[in-house]
Amino acid sequence: MGQIEDLRMFVSVVDSGGIARAADALGIAKSAVSRRLAQLEDRYDVRLIDRQPGNWQVTTAGQELYQRAGVVVADAENLEADFTHTAQSLT
Repeated sequence: MGQIEDLRMFVSVVDSGGIARAADALGIAKSAVSRRLAQLEDRYDVRLIDRQPGNWQVTTAGQELYQRAGVVVADAENLEADFTHTAQSLT
């Protein structure tokens, strides 16, 4: 998956309040979300979410990424919608 998809997944995890709920919302396996989250943490070399039994919390770095990723994801979705609409108008 690409970086925007990874960011979209991370935003979904935070919005959903957990990996399992994000997996359900995205229609993918919980293990895939967990693995991609770990890869994202490895890519940025920072812990994004503290995951312990009974305690799930977004870290300070995770909050920063969430805010910035939300903008990127929204821009990508707007771009897709704008060009899809433009292409349909041209045909």
